[in-house]
Formats: sequence, C-alpha cells, structure tokens
Amino acid sequence: EPSRFNLARDTYTFCVKCFNSIESESIFVGDDPTQALVEISKKLFLLAKNDIQEPEIMIDCIICTRRWHQICALHLDQIWPEGFICNTYIRKYNIKRKENRYIAQQLTVTDFSSRLEERVNKFLLDKDCHEGRVTIRVLASSDKIYGYPYRTKAIFAFQEIEGVDVVFFGMYVQEYDECCPTPNTHRVYISYLDTVHFFRPKLYRQDVYHEILISYLDYAKQHGYMYAHLWACPTSKDFDYIFHCHPPEQRLPKLKHLRDWCRKMLYRAIAEHIAIDYKITVFHVIELVIRFLA
Repeated sequence: EPSRFNLARDTYTFCVKCFNSIESESIFVGDDPTQALVEISKKLFLLAKNDIQEPEIMIDCIICTRRWHQICALHLDQIWPEGFICNTYIRKYNIKRKENRYIAQQLTVTDFSSRLEERVNKFLLDKDCHEGRVTIRVLASSDKIYGYPYRTKAIFAFQEIEGVDVVFFGMYVQEYDECCPTPNTHRVYISYLDTVHFFRPKLYRQDVYHEILISYLDYAKQHGYMYAHLWACPTSKDFDYIFHCHPPEQRLPKLKHLRDWCRKMLYRAIAEHIAIDYKITVFHVIELVIRFLA
C-alpha cells in the first residue's frame, strides 16, 4: 500500500534466510528508520527467484526506420517526445534536436561538491589535459540513526565523453559529527567506493580518483572531523559494490594492490598536510588491546 506513511516503494525484498529467521507472523518495514515502521503480515510476501532477465527495449529511427537498442541510442521519449532520429540523419539533414536538460551539470550544486569538482578540474588543467570536464555531485544526503546518528552521502563523478555524461566514480560515506557519542564522534567512514574505467585520459585515471578522495578528506577535516576510515576490501568477480556491472576487461584489484593504492593516496594527503598519519585498522585494534591489557 504505497499510500501508507513511510512506505514509498511497491515491493520490499528479503532473502529466504532472513525472512525465516523472523519468528513472528509479521515483519516491520519502512523507508525511514527514524519514523514509525509499518507492520506487514508474512502471508503477504511471495516466494520468488532472482533470475528475471529484463528484455532489451528497441526503438526505430523515424526517418530511416532502422532498429536500435534504446540504451545504445541513448534515447528517452521523456526528453525527445518527437521520436528518435539516428545520428546518421541528424548529420545528413543538419537537424537541430531539443537540448537535453537532464545532464550532470544541471544536478543540484552544493559547496561540498563544488570544492571536489574544482580540485579535480584544476589538477587536470595543471596537467594540460583538455578532455571532457569532470562534474561531481552529491546525489543523496540524509540523516539516519542506526545505533549511532550519522549523515550518509552518495557522491558521484561524471565526465563528458563525446557529448555524453559518463559516470566513472562513486562512493558512499557516513559522517558522525560532534553530536554523535563515542567512539564514533568526529569520524567519517568511506564505506563503499567503486569505479568503472571510462575516464579519459587513462594516464590520469588513478590520480583523479585520489584527488576526489583527498579533497573529501580535506573538506571533512575543515568541518571538524578528526578521523577517517577507508575500507580497503577488494570486490570479487560475482559481487558488485555500487555499479551493477563492470567492463569485462576491467581488472579487479587484489588486496595488496588495493592497500598500496590507498597508501599512495594517503602519502599524498600527508604531504599536503591534510592527514597526519594512517594505520591499518586490524593493527590499530591489536595495539589498543595490548595497551588495555598492559
């Protein structure tokens, strides 16, 4: 019942293990954990298998009638209701299409996203790189309470490639400010970070990733955060962090390579006096335990 308070979606999904572990005859669900959850009978849930393949939507050019995959043609009727015209005939007849207003630069700008974007583009300009401009936006930001109160943000970076916005970087962060109790006070957690290797030129791809992270750490430091946690956990072939798929030729980093990548970024942050030091979490916890037992 989408009309009910705190139920914005049509479906709520549980795996079989979690569903069966709930001993009561009802399940409490909701989109905002800070609001009252809604009780739903377990009898209303249907057993399903996650093996549905969505069919490819096809469209026809209104001039030459050639058939295209809609996703390959990058066409949406909501943007161009007059119909799809392929690039061949756009060039042949010099057709002026309606401007696409739904681009990354039109998304809401914040002081935070502006700082990240400015730093990345300045880096590229200093390297005399004149590929497509990078746009960085905060696509979601909300306050949550899950044991501790925090703010979660979804940060994504786009590059204009051949006239099309291509997303190449995404990360989710959790921010625990001075109002949060210990031990999370003044801490930020970079919980998920994912990329697809479409950024151009390839030469500066890793540097741009580092620039985004260092810029975020700098912004967090300026706003009173004192500690940052970055989970260096490599993904597996059958598991995706943020992007639902990756190019088959994109190599997955091993643990050592990923840790070295993080160290390189942190060395730069220390050299710029943004970070003071870094420690591997496991070693840090062992050190604290030894101190406690001493």
